Amino acid sequence: MKLLRSAVLSAALMTAAVASAQTSEGNSVTLLSCGSDFYSELAGAIDGAQKSICFQYYSVGCDSVSTALLGKLQKKAAEGVEVYAIIDNYGCRHRENPMDDSLIEKYRDNGLDIALFNVRRIANPLPRNHRKLTVIDGCTAFVGGMNIHDSNIHPSEVLGEVRDYTLRLDGPVAGILQQTFEQSWNEWSDHQAISVPEPSEMDGNGDLAVKVCPTKGFISRPTVRDHYLRLIESADSSIVIANAYFIPSPPIRKALRKAADRGVDVSISTGGITDLDNILKQRQLRNLNRMQKCPNVTVRTKEGSFIHAKAISIDSHILFLGSANLDYLSRTINYELCVEIDDDALATQFEATLR
Repeated sequence: MKLLRSAVLSAALMTAAVASAQTSEGNSVTLLSCGSDFYSELAGAIDGAQKSICFQYYSVGCDSVSTALLGKLQKKAAEGVEVYAIIDNYGCRHRENPMDDSLIEKYRDNGLDIALFNVRRIANPLPRNHRKLTVIDGCTAFVGGMNIHDSNIHPSEVLGEVRDYTLRLDGPVAGILQQTFEQSWNEWSDHQAISVPEPSEMDGNGDLAVKVCPTKGFISRPTVRDHYLRLIESADSSIVIANAYFIPSPPIRKALRKAADRGVDVSISTGGITDLDNILKQRQLRNLNRMQKCPNVTVRTKEGSFIHAKAISIDSHILFLGSANLDYLSRTINYELCVEIDDDALATQFEATLR
């Protein structure tokens, strides 16, 4: 743990940037709670790209989903669309069916400009780009917890059924997300700095305001912890959490207990299967057991499934969803990306998937 904290501090000092939350009006938002639906929507949006595609994921490898989507990106690049792809240098290698150097070079040789996040610091793979983002022509974006994985469509012997979420966002918010991508590329990629073409002026046809919440560990403000604390402390009637790694910091645990004490119904959903190592798995179980002893707290375990989600709804009208886990790395070092939307229908739809 001392070595990890030292690595975190070292990486943080080298990343002295401040993230900020921006809100955009006039957007349409669709919740995708099935991997096959997400990949179908994403593939269709890529096929329709006219100007630019920004593609940023923690984990992409060498399986059927990864190969199909990267092949589409390669095809669009050949058609003259400006395509930029950031893949985390650690995340793409430490997974089933990893992406190796020869495969990366093959894509590059065939015209797909893949940049590896943090490739310059092999000895210390921190920070990690844990964001999951695609932006098409600055008009359509996908943000959530899903990586580019076969496991999101085919249950595996190891993880069972993987449950996760991605949001499709159409409207001006995609332009903000495109700027977020560009900042990440220019700060951390091993390639030449870019300036993605600005999206055309557009009037949002939707009716939703979307707040974009990028975070960069504990050196940015607001942090992942700040966002969760603000939301939990604002709750009047209900809090619904689905998170892959429920290992919250003491302030978040305290805020949840205080919410329950004042009569807020707190529901925490977790999977019966996890990919945590034994030490962290036991830590998560202790946290869940402690919370379950509190009044007005319910812990729901989905047996046979791995809940990879990173989402919280407040009072059935605010949904905060993205890539940020309730664990040490997301709070202190990783590059994360979430969005916050105030919409009864969307929050209720999310909550219904956990019943």
